[in-house]
Amino acid sequence: MRLSERVTIGITTKDRWDELENTVAILVGLGLSDLPFILMDDGSREERALRCVRPLSDCRVVRGSESVGLVERRNQIAALARTDLLLSLDDDASLTSGKHLERAVAYLDANPNVSVVSARVINVSPHDARAIVIDDTDDRPIPVRSFHGGGHLLRVADLLNLGGYRGYFRYLCEERDYAMRLYGAGKKIALFPSFIVIHRPSLVGRCKKRFCFYRGQSTLLCWMLNAPGRAFLWRVIRCLVGVIYLTIKERGPLPDTLHGFVAAARLFAAHRQDRSAMPIQAYREWLRLAEL
Repeated sequence: MRLSERVTIGITTKDRWDELENTVAILVGLGLSDLPFILMDDGSREERALRCVRPLSDCRVVRGSESVGLVERRNQIAALARTDLLLSLDDDASLTSGKHLERAVAYLDANPNVSVVSARVINVSPHDARAIVIDDTDDRPIPVRSFHGGGHLLRVADLLNLGGYRGYFRYLCEERDYAMRLYGAGKKIALFPSFIVIHRPSLVGRCKKRFCFYRGQSTLLCWMLNAPGRAFLWRVIRCLVGVIYLTIKERGPLPDTLHGFVAAARLFAAHRQDRSAMPIQAYREWLRLAEL
């Protein structure tokens, strides 16, 4: 079966047109222009999406009239995908080789209990427009706790069956939340070392205050929703201390982190019915896995 019949490439974007054009150009250069693409524009100020994806032969563009966040847009992409697998990429990230994508697909076919294959993400200068080719033939999968949001291949059916990403996370930790639910359901995640995504971090839309707020909110909320009952208090306390330590170490705005904690408590109260505590045995096995 052709790759275009198995994999949809999904990208969300907001006001990052230069980055998106660069990503599309690299994917076209890798011979992936015939794969079905879905581009979700999360309420950008300008309408430039059609121009950016012109080189693609099969691309559906959906433009939101307002911003609802990256997480909810990823759910919409999964709902629209017409293939069983979805390659999710950031708008400032790209693959290094089409053959490694084919190997990741073959690995999923051979391992039905694995739901997500995470790429190995390498950060480079955003001014580097080349498709960086890395000679890496290491195909030994590594069981991991979670996956990189900016580059991963997942089974669409598993995501939809578990209700998708929780949209109220909005920013950060939605992957870890989904990963914990997957492991609770008996599924696995693997890092594929030769499946490489080059990430050219864009400064557009990035704000330290916003990051510290959402790191506080989303990290704490993830543990509150998924930690087993007997580990709940310990994990919440450890999360609070750890995130505060990181904020101070990075000289970030501590008040925004604390506001994030308050927001997490409010969200947990509003969505307490969504709590999906991991079975204690699955939780212990999950803790033994490698962290990205």
